[in-house]
Amino acid sequence: VHKEVVAALGVPGVKTGVDLLGLHGGAPRSPLRPLPDAERERVEATLERAGLLAGKGAGR
Repeated sequence: VHKEVVAALGVPGVKTGVDLLGLHGGAPRSPLRPLPDAERERVEATLERAGLLAGKGAGR
């Protein structure tokens, strides 16, 4: 997860991941921008593979 989200996408990736986990990540502060839909889907797929999203992924 670190390599795919934190290292590759930085703060916007982390905030998106936190939102997807049902917590409040919120929007990144300027000058950073929220992730585009394709990158958001990438974060979601990574969390699913890691078994971190309810009812999905390995270990579920």
